[in-house]
Amino acid sequence: MAMIGVDFGSSSVKALALSKRSEHYVVDMVSEVATPKGCVVDHQLQDIEALTNVLQQVRQDFPFRYKQAATAVSGTNVITKIIYVDTDLSGSELEMHIELEAESLIPFPLDEISLDFEILGINDNNPGKNNVLLSATRTESVTSLAGCLEENDFVPKIVDVAAHALARSHDLYLRLADLQDDSKVVAAIDIGTNMTIFSMLHQGESIYSRVQNFGGENYTRTISEHYTLKRDEAEKFKLAQQLPLDYDIDVLAPYITACIQQIRRNVQLFTNSGTLQKIDMITISGGSALIVELAQQVESELGITTRVANPFAQFDYAEEVEDKERLIANGPRYMVALGLAMRAL
Repeated sequence: MAMIGVDFGSSSVKALALSKRSEHYVVDMVSEVATPKGCVVDHQLQDIEALTNVLQQVRQDFPFRYKQAATAVSGTNVITKIIYVDTDLSGSELEMHIELEAESLIPFPLDEISLDFEILGINDNNPGKNNVLLSATRTESVTSLAGCLEENDFVPKIVDVAAHALARSHDLYLRLADLQDDSKVVAAIDIGTNMTIFSMLHQGESIYSRVQNFGGENYTRTISEHYTLKRDEAEKFKLAQQLPLDYDIDVLAPYITACIQQIRRNVQLFTNSGTLQKIDMITISGGSALIVELAQQVESELGITTRVANPFAQFDYAEEVEDKERLIANGPRYMVALGLAMRAL
């Protein structure tokens, strides 16, 4: 099934199609189109007209056979939680139980939300219970994403949760890098432009997730203010790494410190939640993962093995992918889109 993973980011829309030949993953097509400022805020679509222009450009980059799309909700309107349910419930009884649990957990009327759940397996401490991952979001978030895709000649087949897509792609990275160990807990962290997603993985599943309004825009803003540059100029210099010699001390180091503070705080929130008491590894993606010093500093400060999640060097590429080297170099920025594209497999 040909399917495009479409990641609506606040700085760009990233789209990727993936297939598998034998044991090899193949990137069939990729596209990225910048979004005008304010189009996507907190992963909510704000300017549909401007996004239509963006999606039309994305659509032109894919052959006609690629029509089906998977995208994701994220942000503060998404709630995920593991609940514990008796193993002997029938399908209808399970659905009824899930709705009752959701009613007590979610601060919105049930008729305004979309629910989904997945049985993760038997609870280790209570064999009579299943661990069930409950996900919920406002229905208007789902319909706005699906509607925007439909208006631009896509067929929306899946609306996922960004933290789950992230977990899927980070787990693939761990497998391809021979780092996967189901007994360990991995913190998959995606530092985007305005939002950081924390997704804790255990046995290949996301067991906890949280989002924070923090990201690379904080970095760009600091550059802009420190060197009296316009925002677009600051972003350009940041990406090209064309900054003065004092940049490392005056701008980069404080941003890395802020990232570490965010990661440390969320690690503590997770370990204090009672889900599991320890994190064994951290994997980082998103634009800020391209800062070479970040992973090194996180590992040094937190004492937890830290890696940059980028499986793209292990992939094969279709002939239509023109800028393979750029995609490999910028792979951490495409991890949500990759996790969505993996739904086709």
